[in-house]
Parts: sequence; C-alpha cells; structure tokens
Amino acid sequence: MVRRFVSLYFPFCVVEFGSTLGKRVCGIRVVRRGSGRNIGFGRALVREISWPVFSLVPVLGLLNSLWCCWDRPYQQCLHDKLPDTVVVDR
Repeated sequence: MVRRFVSLYFPFCVVEFGSTLGKRVCGIRVVRRGSGRNIGFGRALVREISWPVFSLVPVLGLLNSLWCCWDRPYQQCLHDKLPDTVVVDR
C-alpha cells in the first residue's frame, strides 16, 4: 500500500502544485517545455515512472542521469524528454 501511495505522490504533487515538497524546497518546478504550464497527470506519471525503468538497464540509467550535462538548450534528462517537460526555477 505504501508503494502505491509513493508512486502516486510524485505525479499528484507535480500536477497539483507544479512540484513535490523537495522540489519546492529547492525552488524548482516541472512544466511543459513548449508552454511553461503545469503538466497533466499522464505526463507526470510517464516522467516519474520512466526514470526507474531507465535505471533497470545499466547503461541507460547512467545516460539518463548524465544526459542533462550536454543537452542544450533545455538541459533535459531522458526522463524529461519522453513526456516533453523541463525543470525551471519557481
């Protein structure tokens, strides 16, 4: 039951508030790349589920984390590219 709550916590918070508690503390939020609006539940779910799935494949998990280092101009990781989201300052 706790896993279900945790797996829904991230998408719910990102949809409702634009960020999770940790992202709010850091002063960042997740938005759609084109419009800068809050993302919907489907995009949030894809974003939050894709990074653990990428981590199951050893090289892909590492690439996911490092992709933002050379991605220009948006500095998106792979789990941001899939749902077309970007992390911005509040």
